[in-house]
Amino acid sequence: MSGPLSGVRVVDCTTVVLGPWAAQQLGDLGADVIKVEPPEGDTTRQLGPMKNPGMGAFYLAVNRNKRSIVLDLKQPAARDVLLRLARDANVLLHNYRPRAARRLGMSYETFRAVNPGLVYVGTYGFRASGPYGDKPAAGPREFALARAAGYKTAVTTRPGMVFPESAGHMTALPRVSLNGNYQDARILPVLTSGAATAMWNGFRRVDAA
Repeated sequence: MSGPLSGVRVVDCTTVVLGPWAAQQLGDLGADVIKVEPPEGDTTRQLGPMKNPGMGAFYLAVNRNKRSIVLDLKQPAARDVLLRLARDANVLLHNYRPRAARRLGMSYETFRAVNPGLVYVGTYGFRASGPYGDKPAAGPREFALARAAGYKTAVTTRPGMVFPESAGHMTALPRVSLNGNYQDARILPVLTSGAATAMWNGFRRVDAA
């Protein structure tokens, strides 16, 4: 599909909602998005109603306008394939925790070595350089730490899940600090904006939490 991002290639190594949704928006704008999945597929393939196995509604809702490739990044040969994809790409997105990314050979430094112009976008539940940087994060944990679930429980007497989570991811505005080619975002849920901003301003790394 043609659009303002035609000619831009995006390697999407993200899963679940936030990263895939952001990559989908880049695809909607004309970018060539290549989704990288493990052999078992993105976990959201099994969520929601589905007509065909592995094609759940949840998955389809955030993964249109993408090509797909299966890579087991625990295998050296698969990591080599990913580096070859990154060599010709403009943007790479992932949502591995920092320690896991390093273990899989997916650090910023690794990709910079093969493609200095690549915009590297990592999204984490917690700030990568903070004390919780390597902890897993999902809605209930984050809400509990923020006491948001507690507020809902106090009002409804039912343990809380804060439903506007996705809307917040899609609309919150970034607060960023800049250091050379490194863009560190304390709050940057809209990864689409982060990737586009990085390309526009020449930044090469975006860490979002």
